[in-house]
Amino acid sequence: MSLLRGRSPADVEFVFGRFCLNEQRREDWERKYLEDYFPCDPRVPRFFQQPSGKLWHTSDLYTEREKRESPAYREALRDTEAQNGLHVRQAGPSGSDVVWILADSLEESWTSAQLRLILYLRQHVLQYLSTRQELVAARALGTSLAGLLDSTRLGVIQLDRRGRIVAANDRARGFLEERDGLGDDGGLLSAPLPMENAELSRLLANALPSSGVQSHAGSMLVTRSLSPTPLVLRVNPVGEPRPEFRGRVAALVLVVDPATHHRVD
Repeated sequence: MSLLRGRSPADVEFVFGRFCLNEQRREDWERKYLEDYFPCDPRVPRFFQQPSGKLWHTSDLYTEREKRESPAYREALRDTEAQNGLHVRQAGPSGSDVVWILADSLEESWTSAQLRLILYLRQHVLQYLSTRQELVAARALGTSLAGLLDSTRLGVIQLDRRGRIVAANDRARGFLEERDGLGDDGGLLSAPLPMENAELSRLLANALPSSGVQSHAGSMLVTRSLSPTPLVLRVNPVGEPRPEFRGRVAALVLVVDPATHHRVD
């Protein structure tokens, strides 16, 4: 089962993902599928085009040619015993989708009693993932991280996994509103000069990589329009880049004005 945002392999973000086989969680298959098969699995965009709440047989999400040629169908679903499984998608919290994919039936084929049970349980799966996500989001920052927003010495900007601004303290908002070295372009952090904006994009990409890629922190200087002294930016990832429950904040940008003589630990 998964809770995710996005509708295609190119833009999807896994907030939570769990693969289980024979009653055991398989983290190796979580990594393997997301890295090797998910980007080229033809059922993914097709599945998201189907109505929410309806059960779909796995075989109906592949063409006959894809069943012969797609590595996702021929290898991943074969090895996880899910070529004859079932799919159901439901609208989750905050614009997300809850996806529940079942492996093959233990019977020769899916029985009417099994289908009724799955349709009954789908609402419980939705409630379970939605409730846990809200609980995790509520405590995700922790006292120390949330307390940074109260800092008057540093500018603090919190970003979600897509690089969108979640929150900023008063000092950071001052820089953003005046576009003094930093800008807020439709919720995305930007720098005024093209070369500096490209470097900022690189740092954010390193701090917010795709699943299975190690995240990295980094620092840079950005030119200011209201002062000859550049700002110092430190971009830090928050949490592990893995398909598990995560809070909204995925990266932290600390902004220091050297003229104030404050330093970043």
